[in-house]
Amino acid sequence: MTVRLQPVQVATADGNEVVLASGLQPSAVVVSAGVQVLAPGQKVSIYKENKAVAPINSAQGAINTVASEMPQLAAAALPASAASAK
Repeated sequence: MTVRLQPVQVATADGNEVVLASGLQPSAVVVSAGVQVLAPGQKVSIYKENKAVAPINSAQGAINTVASEMPQLAAAALPASAASAK
């Protein structure tokens, strides 16, 4: 994308809210913060946040699986005499 100035017609403004009467197409991308570091003709890209690789539910399932296997792992780590005494 390339930055450019776009004249607009303001219908109303109240605090941080502005309603435009004209000047933008419905698909237009508008910068509302950080405009002081932009210049006409500058190439820019839209920031996309990285998403987690695994959904939270899958991660929780892995935790539950490991937790349920802990008694068996602990018994396997004990010497044979201690494990048979249980």
